Amino acid sequence: MFERGSEWRRWDLHLHTASSYDYKGEDSNEILAEKLKENNIAAVAITDHFVIDKDRIQNLRSLAPEIVFFPGVELRTDKGDTNIHVILIFSDKINLTVLVEDFNVFKRSAKNNDDNEKIYWDYNQIVKFAQDHDALISVHAGRKSNGVDDKISNALSHNQAVKEEYASTISIFEMGQPRDLKEYRQHVFPDIGVKPMIICSDNHDARNYNPTYKLWIKADVTFNGLKQIVYEPEERVRISESIPDYKPNYYIIDSIAFEDDDFQKHPIKFSKNLTCVIGGKSTGKSILLHNLARAIDKEQVKQKEEVSKTSTKNVNEITVLWADGKIDESRKIVYIPQTYLNRLSDERESTTEIDTIIENVVLIDDEIRKSHEKMLKCIKENKKV
Repeated sequence: MFERGSEWRRWDLHLHTASSYDYKGEDSNEILAEKLKENNIAAVAITDHFVIDKDRIQNLRSLAPEIVFFPGVELRTDKGDTNIHVILIFSDKINLTVLVEDFNVFKRSAKNNDDNEKIYWDYNQIVKFAQDHDALISVHAGRKSNGVDDKISNALSHNQAVKEEYASTISIFEMGQPRDLKEYRQHVFPDIGVKPMIICSDNHDARNYNPTYKLWIKADVTFNGLKQIVYEPEERVRISESIPDYKPNYYIIDSIAFEDDDFQKHPIKFSKNLTCVIGGKSTGKSILLHNLARAIDKEQVKQKEEVSKTSTKNVNEITVLWADGKIDESRKIVYIPQTYLNRLSDERESTTEIDTIIENVVLIDDEIRKSHEKMLKCIKENKKV
């Protein structure tokens, strides 16, 4: 389903529908589905207050089948006699009928369960319900209202008491503003460990859906993909106006197709970032790389083969598609076959072309180049004559 591996996409993990909030018009589902499409949202968690509306979630899925809808719910907990809000996010593959039935039983265990203005649960009960249903737990934090920082006095110290207890059970911190991210990295995570931090729309009215901040997650659009942010919180989550790690389409290879009996017939697609080709010995990895480079820059491939004194099977019927739509167009690439690298490694000189290749790739980044130049200057100044 996801031919290019993990990609940056927009997600929204805190969103209300007419089942719990303001606009309850008959067209609310249609409006919400269209707004999500307009904002290029790939995945969303429906987190209504104290209710999981099976029919509404199923209807939204039918209206926007290209979007993944995770069932969820927003709860209130009693920790410290405060009003802290906790969100549970369930797998999109969970049996909704069973989940709703279980939740309705769970709701009867709440205090003041007949009054949505006062209803709350013991936090340990929330944790158990989440664990029993393989849910991720998200808690309001930072400057977000009804969160651990809003309701728990800093007199307890910013990273003690409740925060430490939450840290052992929650998966995600939902922040209110971008500046909260920096403060948590500086003051909280050194003690509790790094957690994924998100900012979501918390939208209450489908007609006004227009998130102030954009949440990007680099993962497959699945529940297992979402779980990956727990293990790689810094690498897979971004709050930014534009897509992270953006590269102009001119520099990106979209796919390659072969007309050869030894290869698959459908195109091989590449990620916009790093693509790793994995396979056993003699499965065609070198042939793929060789012919991809050869289709773009035959002369460079020829020179590398002359140095390495090896040859690789040539496939003549190749189509290389660039991300900007151009086909079979020559552009600047760096091709480093393994045999070529091995040959250079065997040379006795202290500096070989390997150094040049690495420098040409690494030092493209301005900050890295400046740091490198500073290091060389420092070495020169301190080197003994």
